[in-house]
Amino acid sequence: MIAVNNDTWMLILLLAVVFGALVATTTFSGRGSLDSIKSKTVGDGQHGTARWATPGEIKKTFRSVPFQTALWRKGERLPGAQGLVLGCTGKKGQLTALVDSDDVHCLMIGASGVGKTAFFLYPNLEYACASGMSFFASDTKGDLARNYGAIARDCYGYQVAVVDLRNPTRSDGYNLLTLINHYMDVCRKEPTNLAARAKAEKYAKILSKTVINPDEENFAQNQYFYDAAEGVLTAVILLLAEYLPPREIDGVLRERRHIVSVFKLVQELLAPSILPGKNEFQLLMDRLPEEHKAKWFSGCALTAAEYLAFNHGYHVLVVMTDMTSYCEAVREFSSSKGEIPSRKGFPAYLYSDLASLYERAGMIVGKKGSVTQVPILTMPNDDITHPIPDLTGYITEGQIVLDRNMDQSGVYPPINILSSLSRLMKDGIGEGYTRADHPALSNQLFASYSKVQDARSLASVIGEDELSPLDQQYLRFGRAFEQYFVRQGQQEDRTLEQTLELGWALLSILPKGELDRISDKELEEHYKEGAFESLGEL
Repeated sequence: MIAVNNDTWMLILLLAVVFGALVATTTFSGRGSLDSIKSKTVGDGQHGTARWATPGEIKKTFRSVPFQTALWRKGERLPGAQGLVLGCTGKKGQLTALVDSDDVHCLMIGASGVGKTAFFLYPNLEYACASGMSFFASDTKGDLARNYGAIARDCYGYQVAVVDLRNPTRSDGYNLLTLINHYMDVCRKEPTNLAARAKAEKYAKILSKTVINPDEENFAQNQYFYDAAEGVLTAVILLLAEYLPPREIDGVLRERRHIVSVFKLVQELLAPSILPGKNEFQLLMDRLPEEHKAKWFSGCALTAAEYLAFNHGYHVLVVMTDMTSYCEAVREFSSSKGEIPSRKGFPAYLYSDLASLYERAGMIVGKKGSVTQVPILTMPNDDITHPIPDLTGYITEGQIVLDRNMDQSGVYPPINILSSLSRLMKDGIGEGYTRADHPALSNQLFASYSKVQDARSLASVIGEDELSPLDQQYLRFGRAFEQYFVRQGQQEDRTLEQTLELGWALLSILPKGELDRISDKELEEHYKEGAFESLGEL
């Protein structure tokens, strides 16, 4: 037995009334039924359904053109109306094309093998040629060019050009080296035309940069490889454009200088040669004249610098950045070859590899020029003992270390005095070079500033107020040293003489007994108590 309360009965009754109203509306009005929608004509509320066009509509919309390919190819009874063939009527051999001569667009959709090419593309290509239409066909497989290219050229007198992006050597257009080849040909005819040669070099560099197109995410990490690849590619492009002119084949002048030729040449030149330690590309570069630009591009900055310094007597400064990216790239390359890693995964030959770059700086006996290198690197996690800064410091003749904390405190340039050094300074300062007191003053400033760091470490533990009067003097000296000596405005032009006098003024902050790196004679001559007060308090 089912017990039902009064509320439930009221709900059932309400639903029954609503259902009955829907049935009555559908039955008696005839509105909303599928049959009623189908019975209406276009424009009378019919939406979303299609129907076949009537014969009258077809006759009114399309032009009926006899499809007579045999006559058309002989130049007879050519159609006068241009348009798109959308269908046909009649029997085989007596077909009449239905041509839409309006400004129309057509989308053909069909599965593979249903006959899109045979029953749509080919008839439209034939009709386009017969009616004198110019057209562009996208043909990835090459079937249209092979089957209808000759027909369009031989039967209808068309000029057919094939732009083949997959095989540029068989293309009638789209040669990436066109401008480079043109200007290099001008140079071949006019060797003194430096403007044309410069344009060829410019376009070769632009093309190389476009082809390499480094990934922005990994650019910094692999910058060295990207730059080297651009240099090699530019060099090969210039060599190919200069030494591989067009050749006459079967009475036709054939262009052989394409980007494919460049890649094939690069692949062959990078193969090992009969000489150990050198590939074919390096041997080719050795055979080129020293002034040849291809040699410059392939060797990048150092080769160009050596040429300018030792062949033309210039003093050249080479800034190399970022050596950290280069070393990390060497690590990746070494790892990919399965070599045994050393510290932090870097190869054991990293020292000799860096030395082969850094030791190209210097002078040659009998040559007027010189090469000075300033390699720039970042210390991972600010760790100066990391293999990259550690090995670089061993090889180079000095280092300038920038300090993050000093930069944050507003000191410009933020040079860490204690970590920076010069192994050649002692041979270039003193009497006869700068000033006689320069070496002693430098040593005393360095020693005093090192005691500043000890005082700051102690102050961080016990507080500055608890320091001895001497330590507080050292703290005052350290602040003044950073504020007046290390800090230099971007527009400040401080002479060496002014810098030395400033150093003596800063030493006057400290007691005379603390200056143990300076002789009594030099103290008597240059030390003046209270000299710093003339500069003002911090």
